[in-house]
Amino acid sequence: MKIALLLAGQARQIDKLPYHNRSVLRFISQYKPDVYCSFWDSLEARSALQLFEPKSYILSTEAEFQLDKQDWWDRWSKLVSGKTDIQHRRKRYWDEIPTLKSRENTIRHWSRLTSGVHLLRPLYDVVVTSRTDIFLRHDPIIGAVEPMKLYAANRSEWSMIDLLFWGTNETICKLLNWERMIKAMAHAELNGKYGRRPMALARDSRWLGPENTLMLVMQYLGIEYVKQPFRTEIIR
Repeated sequence: MKIALLLAGQARQIDKLPYHNRSVLRFISQYKPDVYCSFWDSLEARSALQLFEPKSYILSTEAEFQLDKQDWWDRWSKLVSGKTDIQHRRKRYWDEIPTLKSRENTIRHWSRLTSGVHLLRPLYDVVVTSRTDIFLRHDPIIGAVEPMKLYAANRSEWSMIDLLFWGTNETICKLLNWERMIKAMAHAELNGKYGRRPMALARDSRWLGPENTLMLVMQYLGIEYVKQPFRTEIIR
């Protein structure tokens, strides 16, 4: 079974990984995947490239993120404008309300994920997606996978399923698509009603939450969530 591991986002805790017995290095040692990296450019990201020795990688700048962020907003707001009030979304999106958490990190991470999948070639049986600072409380068991199914940790209410997940090459590439993600969130905004799952997770404080965004894109595309018996945390 040929496995790819896509590490995406902000490279974090790189100096701790060789000394942490349940870091992503443990997974790499066990499954020996081809590693791909899609990071925001930084000194730590460059250290990560030396550590992981990826088959291919991409580094992006802060200026590129600002273009991505504007592109996301322009596309999403165009789909929903005139059909729903988006002023409260704009204020949160642009971090204009100090008491509410900005949703910038979700856009940052999806930018790296959706760029990272372009590094892959359609020759893998399984593509695993994670981040550098993953803490594997239990070892995930990677076996045969089925199309249009996403395999992730068994957590309640989708909590933290975005930290490590996998599926077929085709499924992961279909899921991690910039345009489809925007359309899925617009669909959730226009069709969800408060108190009704799963689209209720698109609203209020959960709007653009990392794990809820992943779930809503899955629902929009008809990708099934397959719970797996392992737990993850973040290395602090």
